[in-house]
Amino acid sequence: MRIKSLIVISLFLMSSFVYAEADPFDTLQKETMAYFRPLRGEIISIDGKNIVMSIDAESAALPHMRFNVLRKGEPFYHPVTKELLGRFESIVGKVELEKGLPEGYAGFLMEGEAAPGDTVRISETKIKMFFCQSEDIDWNIADEYYRRLKETGRIEMLDSSLETNDKSAVLEEAKKLGAEVALLITARSDESDTLLKTQLFWVEDGARFFDREIKVDTALAKDLKFGEEYFISQSDEVLFAYDLPMDAKLLTTGDFDGNGTSEIALSNGEEVKMYMPSVDLQFLWELDEARHGDHIWIDSVDLNRNGKDELVITTFRDDSELPDADTGVTIFESGVVISYLFELSGTEFQKMWEGKYFLRSMGDDLLLQAYSPRDGFSGDIFTMKYDGQYRIDTTVNVPKDMNIYDFVFLRGDSKENIIFAYDDNGFLNLYGATGIRTWRSRASTGGFIWKFKKRSTTVSPEPGEWAVKDRLIERFREILVVERIPVVKQVQGIGFKSSRIKRYWWNGFSMEESILINKIAGTVLDFAIVGDKMLVLSSPLLGIKFKNILKGKNPVGRMLSMYSLKGR
Repeated sequence: MRIKSLIVISLFLMSSFVYAEADPFDTLQKETMAYFRPLRGEIISIDGKNIVMSIDAESAALPHMRFNVLRKGEPFYHPVTKELLGRFESIVGKVELEKGLPEGYAGFLMEGEAAPGDTVRISETKIKMFFCQSEDIDWNIADEYYRRLKETGRIEMLDSSLETNDKSAVLEEAKKLGAEVALLITARSDESDTLLKTQLFWVEDGARFFDREIKVDTALAKDLKFGEEYFISQSDEVLFAYDLPMDAKLLTTGDFDGNGTSEIALSNGEEVKMYMPSVDLQFLWELDEARHGDHIWIDSVDLNRNGKDELVITTFRDDSELPDADTGVTIFESGVVISYLFELSGTEFQKMWEGKYFLRSMGDDLLLQAYSPRDGFSGDIFTMKYDGQYRIDTTVNVPKDMNIYDFVFLRGDSKENIIFAYDDNGFLNLYGATGIRTWRSRASTGGFIWKFKKRSTTVSPEPGEWAVKDRLIERFREILVVERIPVVKQVQGIGFKSSRIKRYWWNGFSMEESILINKIAGTVLDFAIVGDKMLVLSSPLLGIKFKNILKGKNPVGRMLSMYSLKGR
């Protein structure tokens, strides 16, 4: 299998060399960004609205570039030496360049005022750009162009869900977002190739200043999709796919700042970073205080009912040395589970609670269970309540030996709680109100990722493992479950070719099942639902993002995909 993978990598690298000399995206990126190069000049003369100016540039400035006009003001001096350091500048107008002249460049005064000797400048600050693509354009092609622009470091992308080729709709959305520039990308077919058309507009007056069509060779378009079955999501419902800046393994969502909108929390096992989901992930906050062990579960719940979700983190550490909370004496334990509740206060997360339990939210409730080195999970499962302090409350009634991550409740037609649960082999089971199993899945879901060795004893020298099961999500009386498909059937150790999200529904007599999202490349690590969208955190086959090889990026990492659940 490794030999085969190396062959695939080699083919992918070869394809990148083929297009290195004639990369249409490289050409398009350079031509687009040429309008935003930092430039500086001076106004030579002015006649009404007509201006002649000089530009300090190694290459020619372009028609339709727009410069701010700055005027020198009061001088400012060094506070000690009184040395003249410069003069304050204020923006007094705006000029659009029209054409080149023997003595400089002709321009038009769009607003404000200008005078000979005033400075004209395109600053180095980022350009606020709204990037919009038409509905029929290939997502991979548009994404390639989008990322090339982002990589310049000169663009601040302003995102929305709008997909259209209507210029007026694009400009209207761009104004709402506060963009300076609107970019509209559309495509059409020319025999077997794709013709990619890019238009740029100044948002303030809707003027188009760039209109370029390039050909994307069919072979290159296919290379952008190369290996999708293994390395990027295949579902038609993919809205956005994010190459993550961290090696994330856990995912949850919650309204952590109480503004009515859910944020994404991602954990790499040591730290948690929060983002606002859009076309591009927008970083919000970071938390790295829960470092007593590796994160094995994250969740969210508004247990104190103050409108802001608490961030739930459960950690596990082998052979830990921890000071006793009461005596301060260091105690030695063969494996320690510690969980935390954090809440956002301002821009920082504060620790609200800490305890030696597994934690997990279920609906509006927070469940907890003790840990034992010999068994992993130990004793009853309890709910936690908040009455000014976080306290252990009632016992949760589940079948014997069922642990905190095994199950969800599914309410039946007769209003009794039906329990839908994993067993240790990855099979799914249904239990009635009396605790009797009434259904079992025909096949395993593929096994679990996070497994740990139990501690051996004189009675049991080979005690086995305990596992943190995959997340189970209840939605509209359905249960959503991750199923993983190995590269070779019956052989799980090699890796997973793909994964899918399945749904199970109890019709009152039997359990029905269907596929909600199919052909998710590689291994699904975690997933979550936000409104009518699903977020899926995955690792590509062998942990390699082949798509990144073409872009010269780090090919090892994680992907977060967003799917639409409308009508499903």
